[in-house]
Amino acid sequence: MFTKTPRGTTAAAPAHVPQPPQPALANDTIRVSISGFGINQGQVDAKQGYDKVNGEIIAAISCLEDIAPDASIRIVVAQASVATVLIKNLSKWEDLGWVGVRNKSALQVLAARLRTRTGVTTFVKAANTTDSSALKAARSLAQQSLRNAPTPPALVNLSIPEKLKVKGAKLTSLTQATAYKTIRERKVTPPRPATDRNVRAVQLALNTINAAPPTSGDIWKSSRHKDLSKRVRTFLWMGLHGAHRIGAYWKHIPGFEDREKCQGCGEVESMEHILFHCNQPGRREIWELAEKLWKKEHDTWPEPSLGSVFGCCATQLEPESRYKPSGKNRLYRILISESAYLIWKLRNERVISRGGTPHSVPEIHNRWVHTLNNRLDTDRFQACHYDVKRNPNVSPALVIKTWSGVLFEESSLPRNWLREPQVLVGISALRAASPHDPG
Repeated sequence: MFTKTPRGTTAAAPAHVPQPPQPALANDTIRVSISGFGINQGQVDAKQGYDKVNGEIIAAISCLEDIAPDASIRIVVAQASVATVLIKNLSKWEDLGWVGVRNKSALQVLAARLRTRTGVTTFVKAANTTDSSALKAARSLAQQSLRNAPTPPALVNLSIPEKLKVKGAKLTSLTQATAYKTIRERKVTPPRPATDRNVRAVQLALNTINAAPPTSGDIWKSSRHKDLSKRVRTFLWMGLHGAHRIGAYWKHIPGFEDREKCQGCGEVESMEHILFHCNQPGRREIWELAEKLWKKEHDTWPEPSLGSVFGCCATQLEPESRYKPSGKNRLYRILISESAYLIWKLRNERVISRGGTPHSVPEIHNRWVHTLNNRLDTDRFQACHYDVKRNPNVSPALVIKTWSGVLFEESSLPRNWLREPQVLVGISALRAASPHDPG
């Protein structure tokens, strides 16, 4: 949506040609303010399927269609993002065939519309009270239109004349990685039933924890979170795909049908059974320890489920951003992921290495304490050698926020305990078993 505001005289560099600031524009320049609006953008229930940035691009296209091509236009935006990406990236995107570009369909149309104009088109960031008021009115109109429209409006022509279409990629710019991405974009692969089922389980579980369920893209991105070790990331990735060789995997393999059932319970040995329902020692003790440690600092323990385990890194127990990460969220994803992975390791040892002999309760207890202490030591080491470029996720302040409140005899530690010897989690090991962890 856009609104026309009083004509102005301030100019800016055209979005389609990177030029230095121009002299003042003539008084007949048409001045337009545009804004986009998205409901629940970035979430599963995002209305109309596009976000604020896409809406702003569509508004710019609408302006160019409604105004004569030889007229001079000054388009005021809240952020210079649209103009900036067109100036800096347009040639590169076209050379690479627009592979991997977000909102590429709308950006391609905008670039084509700009090329058909003979008048000067400028994009400028709001710089005064008049611009801000006009942007507020445009945003209000966009919000009202989006809330009232039950289906996406087809008010803007998004077709591109054949002569202005840039097809394919330049061979001189093409790399093997770009070619692979292009093939993947064009090849439609149907989702695996197990994968789709697990992603929906994550969304259902986090719908009761987060303000809104995450998108499938957010879930897959979170499975590669740098707060997790490589082994835990692999465990979660395979779990989301249902790729572990357990349960129903063995049902139709001659000679191995007995592996479908849990040796101790006689039930189908699915990942959910292993983590939450198995009667063998291990999973119950570990979840009780995780809850006990969590409640040393936080009141409410979100009851774990298969969906919350696979989506632990997409969980938002409190608001956070890239520049203001949450220690509470970080402790939760470490605690949930490490506990679940340890349950999985103990199951494998019991079934493969120990011939079905279960671990003792003291050994399970000490293995968990040893795992969390190792993780705490890793955090402390990385925080003491903090490099904002190499390890942005382990700043000293964030590590202290993560573990404060759940440490052993924390009242006797200094405020900055990162370099102190013998800093341990707040649950002690038992003396009856060795905390040795074979990996």
